Amino acid sequence: MPPSDDVLQYLPQIKKITMFCYLGDDQLDHILQRVKIVRFSKGETIVTQGDISQYLFAIIKGKVHVSFTDGVGKEIFICDIHKGEVFGEAGMFMAEKRMANVISAGETIALRLHRKDMITFIRKEPHAGNKILMLIVYSLLNKLRSVNRELAFEKQAEVNMEYMDSIIQDFMTETDTEYE
Repeated sequence: MPPSDDVLQYLPQIKKITMFCYLGDDQLDHILQRVKIVRFSKGETIVTQGDISQYLFAIIKGKVHVSFTDGVGKEIFICDIHKGEVFGEAGMFMAEKRMANVISAGETIALRLHRKDMITFIRKEPHAGNKILMLIVYSLLNKLRSVNRELAFEKQAEVNMEYMDSIIQDFMTETDTEYE
């Protein structure tokens, strides 16, 4: 069974998505039989923090905003994900609550793949499945590296503030013996 016409109309864009660009035509056809094209309007929620979802998404057109709601209900922006990029990779490995909200930043078209369909693909196409899994791991590691950089920068800012606090405290408690 070939991929649906809905999927085939986006084939040139899909072939540019890193997760799929290393697959041969037959392998790509096999995985595209298992995906669905989904469309979102501006402001539409794609993933809700706290929900369990086992879908991976690859953006064909548009972009999405990723944010999370902190303990006091404040929405904190994390990043934007653009055309050709993926999100929801962790859903391929575990049925855990989503850590963030993903909201369409405008008209967005994405490819959606369920975990069960990925497992079926890997069983039928182990060589291609390994390629995709390696690319998913690579994507997750890049995101982890980005988060680690942000944490290091934030930690550095904290250290600098502690240093500044000590300088200010020293200034406030020193007596000026020169003018006495």
